[in-house]
Amino acid sequence: MKKINFNPKILFVTGLPSSGKTTLALSLKNKMKKLCANKIKYIDGDIFRKKFKLSKYDNKSRNLTGDKKIQFANKFFKSGKFVIVTGVAHNAAWRKKIKKNNKEIIEVYTKCPLKICKIRDHKKNYTKAKNKVITNFVGFNKMYQEGNSVDIILNTYRNTITNNTNKIIKYLKKICL
Repeated sequence: MKKINFNPKILFVTGLPSSGKTTLALSLKNKMKKLCANKIKYIDGDIFRKKFKLSKYDNKSRNLTGDKKIQFANKFFKSGKFVIVTGVAHNAAWRKKIKKNNKEIIEVYTKCPLKICKIRDHKKNYTKAKNKVITNFVGFNKMYQEGNSVDIILNTYRNTITNNTNKIIKYLKKICL
């Protein structure tokens, strides 16, 4: 199999909690490792928060966490890596701002109905938010703002992981070769 050498980009996968961001990102990372000559860096939103002890979920803290995640991603991007980042990033104005300031970002929205996200929630965060164990939870106390900065919308409820992964690869072949 001939390897593809994509121009480095930062693929930012956003959406509601339990909408399939991590599952999609891991599938894409694995496919790109097989397909691409590029080195791939994956930054998981939950792991990033834990590693850097970022535990506040108010709007300002969420935006600062997102800014740090993008700064971190930029370091890998500048070293020639293709970066995949996941995060809820619920604020449409914030996403628009980071894209304006970082032209290499491709925004992917994992669109999934809230009721399906609640069913998929193996961490039980939606239940914890309902029981007031956690606050400022997107999908319960805060809504995800769809906005207009998105490059790819993926229906993670109706389409398979493989189909969504292939849709991203097809998009990347158009803009990153």
